[in-house]
Amino acid sequence: MFEKKTGRIIKEWRNQLGLTGEQLGEKVFPDEKKPQSLISKIEKGKRKLKFEEACLLVDFFGKSLNDLHPYFLPKIKNADDEIFLKLHAIFNYDRKTPGIILKGIIELFYNSMKEETLGRMKRKEKENAS
Repeated sequence: MFEKKTGRIIKEWRNQLGLTGEQLGEKVFPDEKKPQSLISKIEKGKRKLKFEEACLLVDFFGKSLNDLHPYFLPKIKNADDEIFLKLHAIFNYDRKTPGIILKGIIELFYNSMKEETLGRMKRKEKENAS
């Protein structure tokens, strides 16, 4: 039941953009062997939409997970909930790439904090020397 409602919503979004199932599948699921078939099955409610796939679709359409179907997922109360659920989906879908990205973000943050701390220490040394 929910699969059919979810499928109809995706089809409606796709039609609003004037895309075929094949075009949507190739844009959202480029690594799939038969992306058009995947979209067709999801839209007809013949295949349950995985959480990771739902995240990719709502991001493509610029929608929220709650827009997809209120019963599809746990209720998202705010933007932080949605980010957490999307991160969860990303790590389930691809564990290597997000780790590399997060490592880079952490290193950038660490380096900026280190520079700020060193700057503060140098200023303190100058103050104490005066």
